[in-house]
Amino acid sequence: MSPIRDLLQDVVDALAAAAVVDPARNAAIDADAIKIDYLPRFQAEDLKDLQIVVAPRQNTSVKISRYTREFELGIQVAVIQTAAKDSERFEQLLDLTHEIDEALAMATIVGGVWSRSEVSLYDVQALEQHGAFRSVITVYYKTR
Repeated sequence: MSPIRDLLQDVVDALAAAAVVDPARNAAIDADAIKIDYLPRFQAEDLKDLQIVVAPRQNTSVKISRYTREFELGIQVAVIQTAAKDSERFEQLLDLTHEIDEALAMATIVGGVWSRSEVSLYDVQALEQHGAFRSVITVYYKTR
């Protein structure tokens, strides 16, 4: 596998191992809900269940010596599910997004070292037009 694909799989494995609790189920996120998808597309009926999608975002590099470069790989983790903006589930999904971000910051990832993360709390357009909660966490890992 490629280093990027390996890192994506490491993130999926870390999320499954972290046992982040989904408040709606009062149990850990179902590992089947976490998947790698380079071009995620969903139908409305797919969003009744929680979807967590892991995809590559960017790859930057910096020369740190004559023969060595350091890479920073950006991975996006999207949390998606149907939820009305004034519902209890909406609030739960906001909390879940925060918990996933925290879990990834603390996780041991074989393919890289956590560098930073950025969280888009929710997509207003997806919420208003489709009644879907969609939050994107962009996590950056440094590798050599």
